[in-house]
Amino acid sequence: MNRTLISLGLILLSTLSSVSAIGPSAAGWKNGAYPLKSGNILIPVSKNWRIITRNEHIDTGIPNTGWNYKPQIMDINGDGLSDVLLAYGHKWHMMLATSETSFASPVSTGIYNGGWENSPLVLDINGDGKDDLLVATNRKWQIMISKGNGFDVVKTDLSNVGWNYNPLIMDVNGDGRSDVVLAYGRTWNILFSTGRGFEEPVNTGVANHGWNYKTFSTDVNGDRKDDIVTAFGGKWHVIESNGRGFDPIESTGVSNEGWSTAQLIEHSDFSGPEICWLADKRMNDRMERYCLSLKNSSTPRYVSSSHPRNNHGSIIVVNKTTIAQVEDTDGSAHPYWYFEKINRGWTWP
Repeated sequence: MNRTLISLGLILLSTLSSVSAIGPSAAGWKNGAYPLKSGNILIPVSKNWRIITRNEHIDTGIPNTGWNYKPQIMDINGDGLSDVLLAYGHKWHMMLATSETSFASPVSTGIYNGGWENSPLVLDINGDGKDDLLVATNRKWQIMISKGNGFDVVKTDLSNVGWNYNPLIMDVNGDGRSDVVLAYGRTWNILFSTGRGFEEPVNTGVANHGWNYKTFSTDVNGDRKDDIVTAFGGKWHVIESNGRGFDPIESTGVSNEGWSTAQLIEHSDFSGPEICWLADKRMNDRMERYCLSLKNSSTPRYVSSSHPRNNHGSIIVVNKTTIAQVEDTDGSAHPYWYFEKINRGWTWP
């Protein structure tokens, strides 16, 4: 990169850039909490699937069979709503969304669910706007390509080496199709999409430092090619895509303190991605939110937002600007969902 990505300083803004709200009870959150495109959260509780909005629990009335077999949240039919792919009864089942707060009952795809336990990856391999599924099974990669109402199964001859080293789904060359970036052999390796499969792996020669810490894929510099942001060696680092591989690793110079709580925020106003995390820098038993701007910035922004230390649980990104987490705000042992909108001046939608 021929620019200064980020300076070493942290700037405390004179006005807050976050808006917070306490939501409904967080009962059942430890069973899994799945963000939906609508900005709501899906959880399995009391034998049914429930949808959490900022104001209420909605019981879908649908049994949560398969909740403990790594449900996959994906837009199967390309309608802009989050659907659910479930592994139970030795088959994959589709639970299609009918609205932002309701689902149709699950329907079997008839496809064997082998590999469900190997952390399947949601991607759009052909760029058609319908999500597909990449599965590591029998030492090979298998692709389930969505038809909207089911899937075609493509069995590749490519070894699935690296499946268990936090693979990244990203568009490395900017062609609108999902590629796979794998950490093995001490370097980052790329499987470029062909639309119905992948090319042979490309060894980028770039060291895969940070694969076992927090690693994100996002378009840092606005060139429509996804880059890697990773935490290692005490700093945040950026690895930019050049279309066929990656440029050398560049340190931001900013401490990666709080990396374990870090989340990627991709602002809907296209102002560039940020990494946000929690840290108790003031040593007052209160966790504050820090946000590190990644796009053409000489001074990262800072968002102050107070949270009780040791009283926060699961932290997830609900949509492009909203973080949700579980907090026992009053110490009553009855936690609630806490929604925080990270923004640059706008208010709640």
